Amino acid sequence: MDFIGWIRKKLRLNHRDLSEKIRQLRYVIIAGILIICFIFASEAITGTLIVPSTQPGGYVYTYFSMPFCQVCPMKPLCVMILSALGPMKQADIFSTTTGLFFQLGYFITSLNLLVLAIVTAAAFWFRRSWCRICPLGGLIALFSTFPPFKYIAITRLQKTETKCTKCGICKRVCPTQVTKVYKEKGGNVTDAACIMCLRCVEMCPEKSCLKVNVAGKTVFESRNWLE
Repeated sequence: MDFIGWIRKKLRLNHRDLSEKIRQLRYVIIAGILIICFIFASEAITGTLIVPSTQPGGYVYTYFSMPFCQVCPMKPLCVMILSALGPMKQADIFSTTTGLFFQLGYFITSLNLLVLAIVTAAAFWFRRSWCRICPLGGLIALFSTFPPFKYIAITRLQKTETKCTKCGICKRVCPTQVTKVYKEKGGNVTDAACIMCLRCVEMCPEKSCLKVNVAGKTVFESRNWLE
């Protein structure tokens, strides 16, 4: 995503904002993946196989046994890299894996390629396009920014209200359009859409206004880079 962003800047293409509704798409993807997982596990859960082709060798099993991997744009890239390494290197990499993990390394579906194409094209107009709808990122967000999990989250982005001048730099530099850091007065400003790139902390001109705390200890904070 950053590499495509670099190309976009070289081409002098202005980035655009993504609507909030589109950004919530990742939760729709999560719901779809959970439904598919339930279908695969239906026999173990309810004693009845809902879709017969979910058995090993069936059509649904072959194409969707790893539901997240069917929408992950990194899968076809990884497979192409492995293919370029040659058969001997591939054999070494997968020498300790069999079954589903072996399938995962070699099998690409048309859905994989479609998602990769869409995400790549979108990245020329929207900064970190995949990061905004990534279901894995959405799942992590559910366990780090919403109650009751947010109260035990190890990593937090903290803001000191008295040091903030509302310059708006944090809002402008955020690649995923997070506005909570700017809007909130202070305290824990970690947002569900935050990918912890720490660009806001890096660019904030007020010393110690923004801090990243890990297990209660500050590991990175803003500084007055004009000095």
